[in-house]
Amino acid sequence: MISSVVLTPIEDMVRFVAQTIENPLKIDEVREDYEALKKIREEEIAKSSIDRYRNYNQSKNINKRQSETNKLENSIYKICNLLIIGVGEAGQDLISHNLTQTTHSNQKSLQTHLRGKIIYAIYGFCDIRNFTTTTEILQERVLEYVNTIAEVIHKNVDCFNGKPNKNIGDAFLIVWKFDSERIILKENNIYGNQYTEKVAEFALISTIKNI
Repeated sequence: MISSVVLTPIEDMVRFVAQTIENPLKIDEVREDYEALKKIREEEIAKSSIDRYRNYNQSKNINKRQSETNKLENSIYKICNLLIIGVGEAGQDLISHNLTQTTHSNQKSLQTHLRGKIIYAIYGFCDIRNFTTTTEILQERVLEYVNTIAEVIHKNVDCFNGKPNKNIGDAFLIVWKFDSERIILKENNIYGNQYTEKVAEFALISTIKNI
């Protein structure tokens, strides 16, 4: 019982943290697998002999341990999401690549002096007109106004395979990144083909819808 209630959740959490360190930008996939595993563990506990020990104090201690584990899990999830928001779509691959490198002591860490990587993409820049005047008029309601516009932009961009990279106040940076294996390069210039034309059309349609 001690193993299933105390040790196993800790082992699962250690595994969750280790997988997150491998690539913090894939936290959603890691957490989905972790939640599925945790559900299986809970079902196993429910079917075990723990039913014989379900008095008030023990149930309270079990819930407390599970609550502490959930708090740690949520904290890691929030930190990783902040990292994703900070670096944006264009910087995710770079961060992932850097984190997979090892130092001279064979320890994984963020390598800040590695060479950069050329990203081939279509970049869109969307700006809210007369934002200063709008802010003065709406006052505290301006946040709701910006969030409403952001929802429209994100929806239009997602529908056409783009990625809202980040926003700073009234400005939104949007990216349609090319798959490096499906483009033709010559002297760092992209030659048009059916794939690149489709991406460009999607970017144009999405931009027109946003306007």
